[in-house]
Amino acid sequence: MTRRPRTSPRGLLAAFLGLLAVDAAVAQQSRLSEAWPVMHSHVIDHPCGNAGARFGESTAVLDMNADGHSDVAVGAYGEGRTYIFYGNGNTARPGFSGQRLFDATGPILCPAGPRTDQFGYDVDGGNLDADPADEFVVGAPRTTVAGVADAGAVYLIGITGAMPVQLVSSTPERALLGNSVAVGDFNDDGVTDVAAGARLAPIGGADAGKVHVFFGPFTPGAARELVVENPNPVQWGNFGHHLAVGDADGDGDDDLFVSSIGNTASSVPVAGQIFCYPGPIANTSFAVIEDPNPNPADLPAPRFGMHIDARDHWLLVGANRKDWNGVHDAGLGFVYPGPGFGSVSLHEFPGANPSDYMGFRCVAANVVGDAALDFTFVVMPNQNLPVANPLALITWDGTDLHGPPARILRAIDDSGDHFGNGLTWGQMVPGGYEELVVGDPTYDAPGTGGADDTGRVVVYF
Repeated sequence: MTRRPRTSPRGLLAAFLGLLAVDAAVAQQSRLSEAWPVMHSHVIDHPCGNAGARFGESTAVLDMNADGHSDVAVGAYGEGRTYIFYGNGNTARPGFSGQRLFDATGPILCPAGPRTDQFGYDVDGGNLDADPADEFVVGAPRTTVAGVADAGAVYLIGITGAMPVQLVSSTPERALLGNSVAVGDFNDDGVTDVAAGARLAPIGGADAGKVHVFFGPFTPGAARELVVENPNPVQWGNFGHHLAVGDADGDGDDDLFVSSIGNTASSVPVAGQIFCYPGPIANTSFAVIEDPNPNPADLPAPRFGMHIDARDHWLLVGANRKDWNGVHDAGLGFVYPGPGFGSVSLHEFPGANPSDYMGFRCVAANVVGDAALDFTFVVMPNQNLPVANPLALITWDGTDLHGPPARILRAIDDSGDHFGNGLTWGQMVPGGYEELVVGDPTYDAPGTGGADDTGRVVVYF
């Protein structure tokens, strides 16, 4: 991979400290690795430039045209659309040879009127049929189904040509189905399936949340469905808030991870829980992962499970409202190894300020370049405070989880306050490193005077 020439390690560290030197705690940054990489970035702007689109709220990397090059899918739920940008296989930096636009009716063109179904709230991709091209999976949680408002739906694009295949609950209810989506082979039959969160699905009178697993193969019409309910239902449990897929036990089967940020844990209300359902999935078989230091003083809630990612036997958990070391809403990242999840490493932002919201998003990807998975968390400080750290991506090297972070990468200039919402990874440029794809949905287009929320996506490589 091509990199810019490095300045001296001491100069790089001093330059970064200059960005953060607003209180004495930042001196802890001196422990950071001296091998400080300088990274390129590639910006994907909203091709239609629609205000309020929140372009970049969700992203996924897939190969939708089966040309061997990674494509980037982007959700813009504020306008009810999604976009595919076709990778051109550039060996030095990400590049794209064209794009397509979709809403719930199929391909569209700019300009087009906005929709209210939140099509694009979450996206994923995978091969759902016999052809070599990946399909694009899109959640639309505000879809009306059989007269039920906000029942929600999931759409599969590419599987039957131009028209998306719609997946809905067999018993529609106001549940926001599609607020999260994930693909994997959850019943171990060799066919890819789709899981979708329905975080407001009612259970016994409480809006506790469910997850719907739709089993492939998929054809227009009804799909086989397994409904997984919140095992510890409480009002606003938000079971299905976020989903991730990995192989926690190393048996070769896909395991489904479900966050429930509002559940009670260790007798602490709203402490949050994560559930691991090993493949082949069953309602009655799961492991529970919790904050090792639950604290009733973490008010209004630590948001343990605000974002999760799983890869191989690793589980990453972000808790962006966690109080830590006396700092309110400093936030924490957690890295758990499977299969037992009995041990955990805690990751804090060095020199944290109040309202840094470390752990807003997280991802496992090889971005350091030593063949080990690395663990990256988004720091989303409140930029309206008199003293604020910058928006940043902070990475721990997988070979030294208990050491200092290997890299802190500041967001590019003018990033919105929710930089990181659409965080994922992909092999955008051939080589050992993997690229981070970062959504910036509250980015304001130039000349709009702020509060525009057009959005953009940044690829770091």
